[in-house]
Amino acid sequence: MSMILAQRTGSVLSIFVAMSLASCGGDGDGSANRPPIAPSNSSVMGLWSLTETSRTSSNTNCQPPADPLSISLAFISQSGNNLTMMFAANPIAASGADGGVFTGTITSGAVSLTGSHPVGAGNGMETLNPVSITVAASCNSLTGSASFSFTQTTPSPLTCTGTMQFSGTRAVGSGCTGTIANVAVAELITTHNSSATAQLITLSSAISGSLPISNETSSTVFDWYRLVLSATTPVTMALTGPVGQDIDLFLYASDGTTVIAASFGDTTSNESLSQSLAAGIYFIVVRPVSVTVASNYTLVVQ
Repeated sequence: MSMILAQRTGSVLSIFVAMSLASCGGDGDGSANRPPIAPSNSSVMGLWSLTETSRTSSNTNCQPPADPLSISLAFISQSGNNLTMMFAANPIAASGADGGVFTGTITSGAVSLTGSHPVGAGNGMETLNPVSITVAASCNSLTGSASFSFTQTTPSPLTCTGTMQFSGTRAVGSGCTGTIANVAVAELITTHNSSATAQLITLSSAISGSLPISNETSSTVFDWYRLVLSATTPVTMALTGPVGQDIDLFLYASDGTTVIAASFGDTTSNESLSQSLAAGIYFIVVRPVSVTVASNYTLVVQ
């Protein structure tokens, strides 16, 4: 049991290591005893790959596997000094852990990041705070550290705190002034609630969609999107919706029935998935769980 808990906790913690990457920013003041760092408010928008390099914990059940430590993906959007970070969920649909959404800022080189995440099918909660990040002068790599706290109620009580260190590189996007130009896409007015009628989209799309009052039994209002890849590609799907509405995100194989990955938190409409996908056809599905008022959402596929 302790090994299972350790591995599960380790994978979740590594997701939050990824979040901290998003708080990339440097003070640019220069120092003889450290390498050049990125200027303040540099562009860190894009898909990042993070590797946890070490961790210490108050409880051995929260220690990671010995070697190697986990690699995670995170998608960062940025507006001025403000950052929003969305992280990959567990790719096993049965786990259903929401990858989490965190917000942070870069101000004069100082980074602030806050957030928490339900884990273990909602039986646990993890918080990462504070976070300290140093971004290289190229704005395409970083190192950092963070403090974490974790509490689980079932299947057995578990509480731990500790610190972690990590490094990262940007997989999509580059440069201190670069941006990722997502193309605005309107949801089709016509029905697209199955694999046969799915709306065709491409990478680098920001889709504006809507859902009526509905729940998870209302399959006729699920929104299906069809993505075709010509080569193996890392893909991040980030879904944001209004506070208080519960909307889930699913990724299906070309048969329209096999679930490749899913992100479904208990009380949030913010979900994300990151996968390396081979060439082929895939379906991305926005599914309402509890939509009590007609709601708009944004689905970024990058």
